[in-house]
Amino acid sequence: MRKSIKILALTLVLIYVFSACGSSGGSGGGATTGGGASTGGGAATGGGATSSGGAAAGGGSSSGAGAAAGGGSGAPVNADVKSTKDTLVMRMQSDPGHVDLALGNITESIQIMSLIANRLLDATYDENKVWSTAPRERYSLATGYDFDDDSMGMTWHLREGVKFHNGDDFDAEDVVYSIQRYSTNASWYWCDFPNIKVVDTYTFHVPFTEPFSRAYSSIGGIVIISKETLEKDPTNPLHFSKNYVGTGAWKIANWIDGDSITLKAFDGYFGGKAKIENIVIRFIPDAAVAMMELETGGVDLVDVPSWPSVKSVMDGNYEGQIKYTGTTDNYLLHLWFNCSENSPFKNFKVRQAAMYAMNREDIAYGAFEGIAILANTIPSIVADDLVDFSGDKWPYPQDIGKAKALLAEAGYPNGFDAKIINYGDQNDVLANQILKNQLSAIGINLTIEQFDTATWISIMTTQPSDWDLCFRLLGGPGSWLGMMWNTNRQWTHVTVESDPAFAELYTLAREGQKILDYDKRAEVHYEIQNRYFQEWLYSTPIIQKMLYILYADNLQGVLRYGYYWSMLDAYFD
Repeated sequence: MRKSIKILALTLVLIYVFSACGSSGGSGGGATTGGGASTGGGAATGGGATSSGGAAAGGGSSSGAGAAAGGGSGAPVNADVKSTKDTLVMRMQSDPGHVDLALGNITESIQIMSLIANRLLDATYDENKVWSTAPRERYSLATGYDFDDDSMGMTWHLREGVKFHNGDDFDAEDVVYSIQRYSTNASWYWCDFPNIKVVDTYTFHVPFTEPFSRAYSSIGGIVIISKETLEKDPTNPLHFSKNYVGTGAWKIANWIDGDSITLKAFDGYFGGKAKIENIVIRFIPDAAVAMMELETGGVDLVDVPSWPSVKSVMDGNYEGQIKYTGTTDNYLLHLWFNCSENSPFKNFKVRQAAMYAMNREDIAYGAFEGIAILANTIPSIVADDLVDFSGDKWPYPQDIGKAKALLAEAGYPNGFDAKIINYGDQNDVLANQILKNQLSAIGINLTIEQFDTATWISIMTTQPSDWDLCFRLLGGPGSWLGMMWNTNRQWTHVTVESDPAFAELYTLAREGQKILDYDKRAEVHYEIQNRYFQEWLYSTPIIQKMLYILYADNLQGVLRYGYYWSMLDAYFD
């Protein structure tokens, strides 16, 4: 008899209570739980959400849960309510250039894709502040799944009656086609791609080459695309930008490179037509300009606002005009070392020297004031099986003398020139500058280079000779070991062939992923974390971000789970 899981039982309890990096002398601040203003960072208790919006069915989240309106329920929220405006204008920081998540998870791409496409499973927070991944009636394309008796495969059951934006029917052929696009992705090593099969129109089976404890998350988390559309013109680069055909509540009407994207509500959406007819996404790099646009009505919602703007709204300076919502980022910001042959950071002692030269507190509080907490775990706090490295347990307290000695032992007594690259996030740019100043104390002279998001991704993944350091997010609620360490980490350029130490780490992580028993798997996770800083050190955690949005007071029903928007029931009153 199969182990049937129609509604996902495995959830991740967010057990940390934390306050954001301080706006008052770096001391942190009071936590808010949905109602009042916070005097400090306004971070959510339990990793949920903070809000000035009140009830979840209105604007924002209820009691820190991130929560409930339109979450798992199949019923529309405020079904009879009509929006007084037909267009929502929202600010994003930069144009990702595409929405193909198979190429990498650019945050802007994830956000856009959550409006125009669907996944098999979806994420939400429940009333107990638990992060849960499960079928959601108005959002998910799967209704459930079954593990095989021997745990060597899964059968998935799909929602019927779903249409693509061009009117084509959604079925199992589209899902299998979408999964096959990951056949060259090393983190899908466990998937037996040649033997994936369509069982019937709304059922498919995925066999495994070995047991994989988080297969439901990997399969359930991919975005489903139209097989027929791509096969008609497989080399068309616009499939994942201007011409994207999805199943989501909105479809792309216009994409002006570097300027804006216009989305139009899809009349045939299986979850019911959205209350807001149009969404215009404007790319505004400068947070100050974005705030002015919000104040004057040029935009209705600002993603990634500056901390001073968030703090001003929290303090009540925009009462009746602008409100805020904040959720814990599912990801943690790491500083990644380029470990290719082209970079001095291939040398473990050089990486250790950089660690001793750094003061992470100065980076966290100086560059991310109010919008983050100092990270003291290797994966995100929404992952499971964590080792806490806070306080005296942190293995690399700042020690310039020790850093210089290690650099000399590595063959760089006079230091060297290096390059750090970023994609224009204002906080990351400031973090780059602080890091540059810190590393200069031991003779590492950093050059900071800034690119648009698409170029940054391309350089980081395909041009290892053109960078040495970068900040990048890691560690959502899926399998953090699978995301962090597979056979070739493109943003560290370390492989099992190039680094025997990495080969050991990879083997240990892979064996851990085969273990379905939670407690036994946790033992492997703990071992990896406890050995990581002294044996591997391919990156280091810096901060765990808060994701704030500011939006017009008359905009109701806006919800976000991590980087995924849930706006089907949003409206203007």
